[in-house]
Amino acid sequence: MVVVNTPAVQANQSGPWTVSLSGPVKVPPLQPLQLSCRSRLSFRDNINECVVTPPAGKRFVVQTISIHIDVDPGVRVSEASVNSFDASGGATSLWLNIPFTGSFPCACGDISQLTQDVHLYVDGGTNLVFELLFNTDTNNNNLIASAIGYLVDM
Repeated sequence: MVVVNTPAVQANQSGPWTVSLSGPVKVPPLQPLQLSCRSRLSFRDNINECVVTPPAGKRFVVQTISIHIDVDPGVRVSEASVNSFDASGGATSLWLNIPFTGSFPCACGDISQLTQDVHLYVDGGTNLVFELLFNTDTNNNNLIASAIGYLVDM
């Protein structure tokens, strides 16, 4: 790794140096935020998505995501992603493995769930998109997703 354009300070040291801060250090307060979305499809398809949008003028620092899916028996999540966008249109995709968790007692559907710590940054006014692809068409599927973190000023 090469570091360039770093200013150098040259000083003669006589004895140990003491560094201190004068006055109070102002740390802006964190603005906790949880955004959730739900998408319930009742037609045959093998994809589902839901979207959350943080407020304009802020950046959403996402620390944890949580996803719950219930589908027809035997249907599994083949591919899952969380896609964040910045104000310039750049995108970051986080690919997830959402494991099969179990079946409803009625044997009328299967459940997959995931909660995962992440590091994502979503500029206010843009979208955070949760996308799922299933191994086959499903007549009914329900996606519930949450993003938990805090807001900072842009």
